[in-house]
Amino acid sequence: MLDIKEIELYNNFVKELVNSNGTTLEIEIIINQFENSTSSLAEVSIQNEKKFSLSSSEEFIFFIDDTIKTWDKNQRKLIIEDRIEGDLNFFDIFFGKKKNIKFTSLKSFSENTELSFIIPSLDYSGSIVFDSIDNKVSSLKIIYDTNNYIKINVISFRKKIFKMPEYLDKLDYEVIDLRE
Repeated sequence: MLDIKEIELYNNFVKELVNSNGTTLEIEIIINQFENSTSSLAEVSIQNEKKFSLSSSEEFIFFIDDTIKTWDKNQRKLIIEDRIEGDLNFFDIFFGKKKNIKFTSLKSFSENTELSFIIPSLDYSGSIVFDSIDNKVSSLKIIYDTNNYIKINVISFRKKIFKMPEYLDKLDYEVIDLRE
C-alpha cells in the first residue's frame, strides 16, 4: 500500500492539468505492437477534463463531454462517436479517473520517481515517471500484453489557453456519425 505522499504526487499532477485555463503538452507517442515499433509527435491541448484534444500529422482528435470527433487527415474523414463507457485511455490516467487503477509501487531515483500501477479489469500494467526536481510527468507507459505497449514521453509542458484550430471548419471532409 502506498502512503499519502506518493498518491499526492499523482494528485498534484492531475490538479495542475484539470484546474487550469489551458495546458499544452508536446509529446512523443511510442507504440510497440507485434514486434513493430512506431513513434510520432503530437500535441495535447487541455482546457479541462471534459474538453481536450490530441493533434498529430495524421489526425486531430477532439474530446468534448462524451463525444469524440476525429479528423483523419489522410482519408479526409470526420468521424463522430460517443465515448464508450468503461473504455480507458491515457487521458483518463492524466485526469485522475483512476477508479480502475491501483498503484502498486514507488521507486525513487536521482533524476526521477516512478509510480507503477495495474489495471486489473483489463489486465494492464504501467508506470508514470515524474521528474524529481519539479514533479512534472516525463512519461506514461501502459503495457497491455507481453512486449505490447504505448508510451507517452512528455517533451514540454506549458500553460496555454485551449483553442480549436480554425482550419477545421474549412475542411471538406466526409462526415461519418457513429453516435446512437
